[in-house]
Amino acid sequence: MAERNKKRLPLDIGMLLFSVVLVCLPHLLRMPPWVSLLCLGLIGWRLLHETGRAALPGRYLRLLILGVSVTGLFLSYATLFGRTAGSALLLLMLCLKLMELKGRRDVVIVIYISFFILITGFLFDQSIYSGLYMLLVVLSLITTLILHNHPAATGRRLPRALGQTLRQALMLMLQALPLTLMLFFLFPRLPGPLWSLPDEGGGASTGLSDELEPGRISKLSNNPAVAFRVKFEGPPPPAELLYWRGPVLSLFDGRKWKILPEDSASRLNLDDLRLNLAVDYTLTLEPHNQHWLFALELPGRIPANTYLSEDMQLLQTRPVTRVSRYRMRAYLDYRLDPRSIINSHYYLQVPDSVARRTRRLVAGLRRQHAGDGAFVNAALNFFREENFIYTRQPPALEGDAIDGFLFDSRRGYCTHYASALAVMLRLAGIPARIVSGYQGGEMNPLSDYMIVRQSDAHAWVEAWLPRKGWLRLDPTSVIPDSRVEDSGEGGERQQAGRRGATAPDWLGQRLKTLRYAWDRLNNDWNNWVVGYNEKRQKSLLARFGAEALSLQNLGLLLAAVFALGLLVLTLFVFRRRRPPAAPVKQLYARFCRKLARLGFVRRPEETARDYARRVSIRRRDLQAAVMTITRAYDHLRYAPHPSPRLYSYFRKKIRQFRPPRHYRP
Repeated sequence: MAERNKKRLPLDIGMLLFSVVLVCLPHLLRMPPWVSLLCLGLIGWRLLHETGRAALPGRYLRLLILGVSVTGLFLSYATLFGRTAGSALLLLMLCLKLMELKGRRDVVIVIYISFFILITGFLFDQSIYSGLYMLLVVLSLITTLILHNHPAATGRRLPRALGQTLRQALMLMLQALPLTLMLFFLFPRLPGPLWSLPDEGGGASTGLSDELEPGRISKLSNNPAVAFRVKFEGPPPPAELLYWRGPVLSLFDGRKWKILPEDSASRLNLDDLRLNLAVDYTLTLEPHNQHWLFALELPGRIPANTYLSEDMQLLQTRPVTRVSRYRMRAYLDYRLDPRSIINSHYYLQVPDSVARRTRRLVAGLRRQHAGDGAFVNAALNFFREENFIYTRQPPALEGDAIDGFLFDSRRGYCTHYASALAVMLRLAGIPARIVSGYQGGEMNPLSDYMIVRQSDAHAWVEAWLPRKGWLRLDPTSVIPDSRVEDSGEGGERQQAGRRGATAPDWLGQRLKTLRYAWDRLNNDWNNWVVGYNEKRQKSLLARFGAEALSLQNLGLLLAAVFALGLLVLTLFVFRRRRPPAAPVKQLYARFCRKLARLGFVRRPEETARDYARRVSIRRRDLQAAVMTITRAYDHLRYAPHPSPRLYSYFRKKIRQFRPPRHYRP
């Protein structure tokens, strides 16, 4: 009995469920597991119902699922608003709507909700991958809409029906492309967003953290993802000067380093700096969901809505949740006012319970080197002369991490060396802190910008010396090349001579060129699509002499161009080339002559349909062909908007009509 109830899945419903899965898929990866499972379960339930394997839930069961879903969302997010919670709610409502599809109206509602949810994907990801994926989903949704508005198409064979509908959907998208581009480039860009959503803590992010401990950056050391891109207005600085400053970590609990509390950090006055060697550049930063920006040491120009903290950290008032582009000026030769230091107790603090052996080492060095500058050199010489190994695969440090690294393993990478040096300086009474960020970068040979990847993550030390101020100290730079292991191509130390010198084979070189080409495409996408703001719009209009347009005039210009474009598009889309009457009559006359040879001469008072019926009664073998040609003739002659495609079909059928003279019923 169950086998009898099974039925074939309709093409239009199957396409609808497939489109809903495509819409949900990017969101399911960022939702709690129970939300993903519930959405997929509801879609699967509808699929089973359409194939006759299950009944749909009743009204009370649907209400129960709705109540449990809303309660679960509130317990998971403590709200029903915001990007993630709001998107999850919409997703569940969409899948629950599948449980009550009854007619074409409900199907259209599901498709329109799917379009809306698809747009919310840009709240999370604005990459070119996301854009291409959304184009694919739009094509699927339009195809579904066409199938539901032309139910006769679903009765054809699957490949033919789906292929023809896909072509129609693609043609509609291509026809909408001019209007889409016009709206994108001319729609007035406002300085802020059109709407605002509550910020949400947590969430996935890539990049550096506000905490650091030995071993932390190893998670980024082999990550080729792009952290940011930089375009210099002149030649790029030497690699040894490319220190991209990020979070500054000053609090040490014996194991981890953390940034200063927000109420403890004051803003830095640029007048207190001595700045030389200016470098201008534009930085395009990938989203990392934190407040800090990255800048070449030392920033001398502050972007809008940002400030420079006392520890020279460039901070934005809002988290960086989308691709950000800002122009900067850096001074590679700088010095803070050496007369005073703010919050010095933060930069001298070391817990009493850690670094016991290190304290004895520092005491011995301090007795030999009384001056702060001499002690700094002695500490660096300690790393240079002792048997320290630079490796990205160090052993785990149990117990006291500082003593374990300095006296036991002596194997590590930037976080190990920076943490150990900062503790040694603090124990010697020299204020010190750790700066995390990126070091170096690689120029894209196919363009004019530099790529800084997550694999370039680095950490170094800053020490404050009287009459000199804060000085940058990079302890990894003093390790001889003979004691470097696993430096790799994308390691933390971007110094000449520390990369592998083996030339890649031709295939590897081609793949590398393709990666550069793809990165250039991503950069153009960020600049002209994601980063198309008010300033870029004015720059584009200036090329056409319209840079002085106000917001109101720009809106009027958009309306005028939109009306003109819509008129042209209407004429192009809805202008039907009516097949000329003379060729249609000539083709039909040829058809009538073929029938006349069989003894069926058309009478003067006889209509085409009456003529076809008379022939069909006498010649049953010709009935299908004759009626098909006659219906096409009537449509081409008398329909208000005859299809041009039907004219080709009509001509083909008449050409192929070769009936036999003799017929035996």
